[in-house]
Amino acid sequence: MPDFSKLILSALGAKGYQPMKPKALAKSLGVNESAYTEFRNTLRKLITQGRAILGKNSTIRPVPTLPIAYGKFIRMRDGSGMVKTEKDKAFPSATFMIPDHLSSDASTGDTVQIAVRRKPTRYEDGSAEVIEVVHRAQTQFAGTFFIREEQSFVKVENDVFPQPFTVVSSIEAQAGDRVIIEVVKFPLAHEFGKAVVVEVLGKRGDPLADTESVIRSLGIPADFPEEALAEARAAVAQFREDDLLGREDYTQQLVFTIDPINARDHDDAIALTRDPKTQHWILFVHIADVAHFVPAGSALDREARKRGTSVYLPDRVIPMFPLEISNHLASLKEGVVRYVFTTRMEFTPQGALVSTRFSKGAIRVRKSLTYEQVSEVLNETVPETNLPQEIIQNLREMNELAQILRARRKARGSVELHLPEAVIDYDTEGHISGAHFARHDQSHQLIEEFMLANNVAIAQHLDRLEIPFLRRIHPPPDPERLRSFAQFVKGLGYPISRIPSRPELQQIAEQSLEHSNAIAVHYALLRSLRHASYTPEKEEHFALAFENYCHFTSPIRRYPD
Repeated sequence: MPDFSKLILSALGAKGYQPMKPKALAKSLGVNESAYTEFRNTLRKLITQGRAILGKNSTIRPVPTLPIAYGKFIRMRDGSGMVKTEKDKAFPSATFMIPDHLSSDASTGDTVQIAVRRKPTRYEDGSAEVIEVVHRAQTQFAGTFFIREEQSFVKVENDVFPQPFTVVSSIEAQAGDRVIIEVVKFPLAHEFGKAVVVEVLGKRGDPLADTESVIRSLGIPADFPEEALAEARAAVAQFREDDLLGREDYTQQLVFTIDPINARDHDDAIALTRDPKTQHWILFVHIADVAHFVPAGSALDREARKRGTSVYLPDRVIPMFPLEISNHLASLKEGVVRYVFTTRMEFTPQGALVSTRFSKGAIRVRKSLTYEQVSEVLNETVPETNLPQEIIQNLREMNELAQILRARRKARGSVELHLPEAVIDYDTEGHISGAHFARHDQSHQLIEEFMLANNVAIAQHLDRLEIPFLRRIHPPPDPERLRSFAQFVKGLGYPISRIPSRPELQQIAEQSLEHSNAIAVHYALLRSLRHASYTPEKEEHFALAFENYCHFTSPIRRYPD
C-alpha cells in the first residue's frame, strides 16, 4: 500500500496543481478502486490536521504558504501548547496557541520553528503549528516508576507531560521509586513517549529523593563547568586581605550584617554614625562587590547569567556562583576583610537626605547578627542580650533612624501590605513537621528601610547624571481592579471611593490591621495591584511611592540585581 499522505501532499505542492475533487485527485494519482477507501481516510486525516483544505465545491486545495517564526514552546495541562516568538526583523514578538495535534513532539522549554496560521490581534493570540524542534531544552527528567499489566512506565513530575513514558530499558527499579529517565522518543498527541531509566534516586517520600527529584525535574544545574570553577579558584588564590588599592578603608568601622538565622550567604552590611556638630545621621550601606571577582563576559559571568538566580531548597542551596565566590569571597563574613561597594548617605535629624557619596571600599564585619538577636535588643521588655553595649547602643540608634525613614515614606503615600509569610518546619529527617508564620518586626524594618534608602539614593544619582539603568518599577493599578477592590472592602464596612486613590488604599491597609479580616483585605489589595518589573523606562514605583527606584543589591542571588 503506497504512503497516501506523502503522495497527496506531493501533488498539492506540485507547480501548476489545480484544485480537484477527491475522486479526480485519486484518479490523477493512479489510485485503484480497492485502495480508494484508504485514500479517502488519509485525505480526511490531512484535512483534520490542517495539512490540506477542503475548499469550494468540495475541491482539495493546498494550505497556503505560512509565515515562519521561532520561539520557546510551553506545554499546557490539556496537551495544547503556547509559543512566544522571538522579536526579529521578519516577525514581531507575539504569542501563538498551538493545538495538541499540531504541536509535534515539542516539550516545555524547547526552541521551535512554527508556521503561523492566524496572526494575533489586539484582543486574541495567534495560532500556529510546530514545524520543527530546533533545540531541546532537556532530555533527562525526574519521575515516578510504576508497573501496569507487566509494562514499565514513568510519570514525569510537574505535569510536564500529561501521559507517562513507556520504559524501553531500565536499571533495577521498583514501583514507587523516584527515577531519572533519558528520553529516546518524545510523545506525540496520541502516542506515548519512550524512555530509558538511567538512575534511581530513592523511594517516593524520602526527603532526599524528593528534593533531588525537584532539582532534576526543573533542570536546575547543580554542577558548574570546569572553566567557571577554575576562575573561582584563581580568584581565591589571588585575594589578599591587605590589598586595599583603590578602595576606602572601612575595616575599623562598627559594621554589622543582619540576616535570618539560617542565612547561607551575607551580601549586605550596615554602619551608622552621627555628626556631633550637625547631629546629622551618616548611614553606610556596604554591598558585596561581586563584580570584582566576576568580570563581564567571563566564564563565571556567563554561567550566572544562564542560571539567573540561586535556588533555595529546604535542605540546600544551589548557588548562582560557585561556593568559592557565593559563600566565601563575596560573602560578608564576620572578622574577615571583604570588598564592597559603599553608599554613604547623610540625613538630617528629620530623615531628609542631604548628600550621597559612592565608593569602592573594604570592610571587616564586627558582628554577624540575626533578626532574633536584633529583636531582643530593640524590644525593651526582653532582657538585654550578651552583646557588647557599643553594639546595643548602635542598633537602637539605627532603629531610630529606620523608623524616621519609615514614617517619611508613609507620609509620601507608600502602601504597605502585611501578608504573613508561611514557613515550613522540618524534623531531623527532613520530613514536614508543621508550619508557622515568619515574624516581621522592627529588626526586619530596620534593614528594609536602609536598603530602600540605598536603592533610591543610587537611582536618583543615576537619573541626575542621565545614565540609563535598569529600574524596578510598579505601575499604577488598573482602574477596573481598583473598582472591584473598593466594592469588596465596602462590603466589609470600610468607607472608600468608587476608584480609590493611593492615600485611601494606604488608609484601608492600616485600618484593617485592627480587624480580623486584615489578611483578606491585604490579599485583595495585592490582587488589585499590578506586578512590579524591571525596565529601563522612567516610571515610578507605585506601592513604595518612589519616583526613582532600582534594585542595587549584591548579585549573589539574582543576576538582574
